[in-house]
Amino acid sequence: MPPIRLAIVGLGKIARDQHVPAVALCAPPQLRWSQAMAALAADVRFRRQQWRPAPPQSLRGAS
Repeated sequence: MPPIRLAIVGLGKIARDQHVPAVALCAPPQLRWSQAMAALAADVRFRRQQWRPAPPQSLRGAS
């Protein structure tokens, strides 16, 4: 997997205090549980995101 390039512009106090130390978990429920347990064990704040699988090929439109 290629690295993800990320730029943060205007990192203020609220972002440093509340957003930077947290991670978002976006995965199917079967994977999210183990990720959440690892985050709790590492004392990391996290937010569970709703995972939506890709629609079936027939709903993606004709290619």
